[in-house]
Parts: sequence; structure tokens; C-alpha cells
Amino acid sequence: MRFFRSSTCAWRGRRGATASTLLAAAWIFADALSAGATFHIAHISRVMTGVDGTTDVQFVEIVMDAAGQEFVGGSKLIAFAADGTFDHVVMTVPGNVSSGSGRPWIMASNAFAAKAGITPDFAFDSTAGKGLVAQDGMVCWGKPADQTNPDSPGMVDCVSYGNFTGPPNVHTSAPSPIKPFGHGLVRISRTGSSAADFTCEDPALPHNNVPAEGQIAASTPCSGGCGDGIVTPPETCDDGDTVFVRGDFCSADCMAFSCGIPTRLDATQPTTSDALFVLKAAVQASNCDVRVCDVNDSNTVTASDALRILERAVGQPLQLTCPQSP
Repeated sequence: MRFFRSSTCAWRGRRGATASTLLAAAWIFADALSAGATFHIAHISRVMTGVDGTTDVQFVEIVMDAAGQEFVGGSKLIAFAADGTFDHVVMTVPGNVSSGSGRPWIMASNAFAAKAGITPDFAFDSTAGKGLVAQDGMVCWGKPADQTNPDSPGMVDCVSYGNFTGPPNVHTSAPSPIKPFGHGLVRISRTGSSAADFTCEDPALPHNNVPAEGQIAASTPCSGGCGDGIVTPPETCDDGDTVFVRGDFCSADCMAFSCGIPTRLDATQPTTSDALFVLKAAVQASNCDVRVCDVNDSNTVTASDALRILERAVGQPLQLTCPQSP
């Protein structure tokens, strides 16, 4: 009897150890599944920051590079300014999507659906500067530990564009010179450089998670010419659109305005009207690009710039020097 009981206890001990081992293995397997079924094996595939001269229609398309990447709830779409500084969170994704390797999903502005003909998976407000930076900036997406830092752990991908002067990061080493305003940007490679990885798309062909394909015709064609974001001679500038307002650096015909002359394209000398316009910009009663109005190259438009322009307008031999980039 003692032997039988001893054997029974030994068997129970082995059974308990086996059950514990199996349970531990099950937990490890579950953790592995959870780790794989996340959100980070994905990339930004398309971007548009505006069309028809406004930022009403914007979108960012994400493509999953593997199955199990559908848990995107809580991820953030983040806008960065032209100098690389954090600007704002465009949206925090409120839910998840359907899984699938190569399957897309999309975050887009409220006006996107009517323009594209498909419904975005998640919508954001693009009015009053709440959306993506239109001309020169960067957009990032992920669940970063630090939302102000593109290199933060958890940041999945970034695309920089236009006259972006911020530092390189692990996602983009150089900006695409083609601005996603007036037409779309579409990914063509994965080198880690937005300049090499994205090209212009006309029409833009966004895809939601259904997946269904939309279509947005470019208001600025990709075929080249003024407004495509690339300076092509005889152009002397190209800010990605063919719209001009006083104080812009670039005309509607993609010709650069002279330093100190923000109101008249073909003028060679400033007038008192130019000085008055710059003074208004200095007190924030109007806007003026530093490449036209910052004539002492301080990267800020001030009353001193207006005074210098006025002195030049009345015949003083003063040198006007503006920054080459904003």
C-alpha cells in the first residue's frame, strides 16, 4: 500500500509539473500572438495634403506588411512643421481595422469621401490648421512613446515633403521635393528617403480597408510645369501651387519675387508701398515670406526690415539680403 500511494503521489507530481509546463507554454504562445498581432509592421503608402487650392481634402493611406497588424486603435497621425518641430496631433485613431497582408486602410479629412467616392476608415478635421501641413512639413504615424520625436520607439513611419529643413530620422533621410498639395504622393520604394521613395500620383488612388479604391483628380498635374513643387527652368521657384497672394515668395507663374519687393513681380526697386506692407507683416497684420520681407537676413520680419526697405525706396544705397529658405 505504501508503494502504491508513493507511486500515485509521484504520478500526481509529474502530472502537476506537466500541466504547469503546458500552461506556461500556452501563455508564452499567447504573448507571441499578441506581440505579432499589433500595428507596427506597416508603412505609409499615400499622402495628399490638399487639392483645388484648399486643405479640405487630405488623406494618409497605410498598408499592412503582414497579417495581424490590425490593432491600430490609439495610434496617432502627427504633423510636424517645416523645421522639423512637432506641430500637433491630427487625430488619434479610435478603433481597429480588418487584418490582411498588403491590405490598406485610410485616415482622411471630413470632405474626403465626397471627393474620392469612398468612405475613409477614420476621419479628421482639416480646417483651421488642424489637418496635415499643406506645403512644407512631415507627417508621421504610430504609437510613439514621445509624440514630438519622429525617432521615438513606436513611431512606425514618416514622410517629409517640400521645403522640409528638419533633421533626418530613421524613417526619412530626405524630403520629397514634390509636395502632396494639388496631387497625391505614392510610395514606389522603401529606401528610407522620402525623396527617393515617393512620386507624384495623378489621379490619386486612395484605398480604404474594405478595400475599395477612390479617385481624386489632380488640380496641379504631375506632368510637370508650374505648381508641381519642382523648380523646372524657366521657373525660378515652385511652391506647389499656382495661387498667389501678396507676400508670397513665388508668383502664380512660378517666378520668385525680389528681396524687399513683396507686392510687384517685375519691379527692380522697392517703393514706400512695399515698406508699408512689410511693416504690416512685422506687426502681424499681414503675412509675408521671409525670403521676400526679411531684408536683414534675421529669419524674422520686423519693423527694421520695413525701415530698410523705405530707406532703399528713397534712394539710400542699402543692401537688401533675404534668407534663401524659410
